[in-house]
Amino acid sequence: MTTIQQVFDFIDSFAPFDTALSDDNPGLLVGGGNHPVTGIAVALDITGHCIDRAIRQNCNLIVSHHPVIFRPLKNIGAWSLPYLLVRGGLSAICAHTNLDAATGGVNDALAAALGLSEIDSLADPKTPGKPPIARVGNLPVSMSGTELARYTKTKLGTAAVRFTEGGKTITRVAVCGGAGIDLMNPAMDGGAQALITGDVRHHEFLEARHNGFTLIDAGHFETEVVVVRPLCERLKARFPEIPVEVIEASPAARTV
Repeated sequence: MTTIQQVFDFIDSFAPFDTALSDDNPGLLVGGGNHPVTGIAVALDITGHCIDRAIRQNCNLIVSHHPVIFRPLKNIGAWSLPYLLVRGGLSAICAHTNLDAATGGVNDALAAALGLSEIDSLADPKTPGKPPIARVGNLPVSMSGTELARYTKTKLGTAAVRFTEGGKTITRVAVCGGAGIDLMNPAMDGGAQALITGDVRHHEFLEARHNGFTLIDAGHFETEVVVVRPLCERLKARFPEIPVEVIEASPAARTV
């Protein structure tokens, strides 16, 4: 019998939960470690759709990237996600910034999806003592900022990307899935000519253009969902006796 605690311990072995950033809330957020696992659903986010699919597929554990509980709860409404998990008899393990930084985690998966080579970690000076989350690597061929934006759109299968053209030939790129704009200056200092991330604001594009640096917003969802299938395969290999399924999803916000 495989327990939820054993799944937690396995994830902790390659993405230690104590390496998460201080404002994060990863871990076993719903359920108890001694419960047996009937099946594992792997998802980027725990949504109502995800819960319904997990129940239909006889998965009583959801492993997600984004925490289903992030801020302190003041109440648990009848249609809140924690309530629906408990009502459905589901547990939830959420691996967030610890999975961002992990070997084989979000940003290694993002670098692989973009075909980068000679990949190094990129530390954030604002989080001393924590494992580097971002990565930096070489492109297969040199590109302009516009070419890199189109390349990123194709490789990640996104509907659209937002970018500013830095005006320099790009050979080395920094990547940070989700929201990684704080890594722009470290990326420039580390020899990258571009950063691919999500959740970029107007004034940050202006700053990048002023610095002759290509900045690409490929979407929070799109730069992180790349980790779901590799994580699923990792869990399958470790727990071959348990069904492990990916819960497919689409971005919460769409482009028209």
